[in-house]
Amino acid sequence: MIDVRSRAFEHLHYFADTLGERPAGSPANHQAEAYVRESFQSNGLAIEEVRVPFPDWSLNSAQLIHAGRSLALSANPFSPACDVTAPTVAVSTLPELEAANITGKIALLYGELSSRPIFPINFMPVRLDRDIAINKLLIEKAPAAVLAVNLHPTRHIDVIEDEDFPLSSATIPVAEGNYLLQHVGETVHLRIDAESRDSHVTTLIGRTAGNPERRIVVSAHFDTKFNTPGAQDNGTGMAVLLTLAEMLAGRDLPIGLDFVAWSDEEFGAHSDTAYVERYRDQFPQMMCCINMDGIGPRAENTTLTMLAQSEAFEQQMHDITTDYPAVVWVDPWYASNHYTYFANGVPALVLGSLTMDRTHQPDDTADWISEAKLDEVTRLVLDIIMAIQDQSTDWTRA
Repeated sequence: MIDVRSRAFEHLHYFADTLGERPAGSPANHQAEAYVRESFQSNGLAIEEVRVPFPDWSLNSAQLIHAGRSLALSANPFSPACDVTAPTVAVSTLPELEAANITGKIALLYGELSSRPIFPINFMPVRLDRDIAINKLLIEKAPAAVLAVNLHPTRHIDVIEDEDFPLSSATIPVAEGNYLLQHVGETVHLRIDAESRDSHVTTLIGRTAGNPERRIVVSAHFDTKFNTPGAQDNGTGMAVLLTLAEMLAGRDLPIGLDFVAWSDEEFGAHSDTAYVERYRDQFPQMMCCINMDGIGPRAENTTLTMLAQSEAFEQQMHDITTDYPAVVWVDPWYASNHYTYFANGVPALVLGSLTMDRTHQPDDTADWISEAKLDEVTRLVLDIIMAIQDQSTDWTRA
């Protein structure tokens, strides 16, 4: 019998401390993949993989200067290198962007245009008209570069993060945005020294030998944003997934289990698209997906929500969680790999935390994570699987 708490934390420390940041396409991302593969193999799971091309991007340096003053900035991930000197043009809304002459100049996005990250051009799970329009206009108008003001006073946010976005770009803190907005039209010098190499991402599926006509998917992603060790997001989800795989791989169950370790959730979810293309005919056999993303902070509650579920399935989950009084039910949310399942008719249970304020940040470290919280999620997922193992796929679906 394994020690659930110590085993989960062993996995967590590997992802968050040994590897640290592991963005899609990077050597660390490939090391995480190899670790998951070895864990699946050691537990006797049959492994399938979904591999898609994805760049390995790295930044050497970046500099922004106005009138001899050096300004703080963060080159946006996947930005092409540049060395540009040009006047700024400030735009805050789509109508302003449509009317502005920014060709050959540096577009300074602020206000509504930089109020939240802009979804990548080819992010198929979510297609927002606003973001499609921003990307289209910027590319058509061909500014020399793009600067975006991060309106959050303390949280690091890359407003543009898109491997398919062809323009050099950077995000600047709100204080620097405030300064440049007082000097609109004046010349600034932006230099980004970055490299992009051909690489790939590989999502792994570890399958038990159970009934292929009735399967439960347990999923989490192992990639991170840049400049974060990714303990809560999502070393904890992967830690519980690998612990569950070890606990359940040898059990004689009337169902099959798919443990899916996603490699690029933070960067456009390209492997999700390839996964749907390959496994589309298997979705009717999936009873549900249990996705873990952002679990484990000591000072927060574990949260649960459901999508595309039947009334009977939801009621049973409410009955189960009466034994977990610290678990809080929340409204459905969509920005993780469970979208791939519920968008294709498979019920999804999503386990997370009350806030994601530390995610994507440099201080998303294992120090903030509770062994007891990971144990709670492990036991809850086990209880869910045991409770529904004899049900049909029709019973779980809306």
